[in-house]
Amino acid sequence: MCVSWHNQLESEIPIKHFRGKSCKVHSFGKSACFLAVTLLLLGFPFCGVCDELPMVSVPLGFEVSGYDRSRTWVSENGVFAFGFLDYSQKDDNDDDADGFVVGIRYNLGNKVSNVAVWTVGGGLRVSQNSTLRLSMDGRLALVENPSGLIVWSSDSSSLGVQKATLLDNGNLVLMGFGDNVLWESFNSPTNTLLTGQSLHFPQNLRAPSTKSISSYYNFVIRRSGELALVWESNVTYWRSHLSSSAIVKEATFDSNGVLRLIDDTNRTVWSKSSKDFQDPSVVLRHLRIDTDGNLRIYSWDSVLHTWRVGWQAVEDQCKVFGFCGLYSLCGYNSTGPTCDCLYQDSLNLGNWPSRDGFG
Repeated sequence: MCVSWHNQLESEIPIKHFRGKSCKVHSFGKSACFLAVTLLLLGFPFCGVCDELPMVSVPLGFEVSGYDRSRTWVSENGVFAFGFLDYSQKDDNDDDADGFVVGIRYNLGNKVSNVAVWTVGGGLRVSQNSTLRLSMDGRLALVENPSGLIVWSSDSSSLGVQKATLLDNGNLVLMGFGDNVLWESFNSPTNTLLTGQSLHFPQNLRAPSTKSISSYYNFVIRRSGELALVWESNVTYWRSHLSSSAIVKEATFDSNGVLRLIDDTNRTVWSKSSKDFQDPSVVLRHLRIDTDGNLRIYSWDSVLHTWRVGWQAVEDQCKVFGFCGLYSLCGYNSTGPTCDCLYQDSLNLGNWPSRDGFG
């Protein structure tokens, strides 16, 4: 345990601790760590060289409320965290009355970098007086208090669930005896695909909602196997254009930064790559549909500590259908795409709300 924890420290990936104890390796070597662990197992407190150890698994009966949002649990490698997110999918001007979301985020040290990668109910907002509970029947449930209304559950009762674990790849799993996976968040994606995650018909990714409206945009895999970006379920503004009549099994996103369509013989029949494809310095990537309707591959820049775009489906953002809403025109300035109101002087539409609030 001490060696793996030491490796995490050397990786410079910060960990938001939950509870428990962990050893740090100091100049007096690993023997002190062994002693500390031994004392802890025997029930003796040991201070000085120990920190809180993040809990990666929680047992049946575990619960945490929105009043204690700092109590998250993290993956063993420290990269992902799960719990109440008081900023995910919220505009800067939102207040607490707009609610909180519960889900999985990165654990990379700052608010901007710690983007959400999966949320309960696709971004379902609940009040601070809510509880996330791993019920004794094996369901992971989000409960509104004081009514006790279950607003979301994992539908995993009677499956033999024994614990919940956040894996190193960002997958939240409910496990039974022998660590058999009985339910996983990877099977119900929201707006993001992590490396190693797949998309099967009729699954889709839905762009997060803005403050004023529900999301219009979806990234879908059709029955034919074609990938598409769709507005309002009926306007397709980007598609994968399969060149063969292959029977597509799934879409996958891998650690090298490649989005692929795989046929029933496990052959790649279509793919798009990030511009940093196979760059050994990039250890974290994800694929996400953003609020502006575009699909992008993001790579983590460990030097600048920021996410950079390695590929986007629609190169010209102004060609994303409905990007500026009904009464605005799309253009570009020095900072990127911008929306200007149509006939502002003559029609007095200067304050008309566009789709993304730029109106």
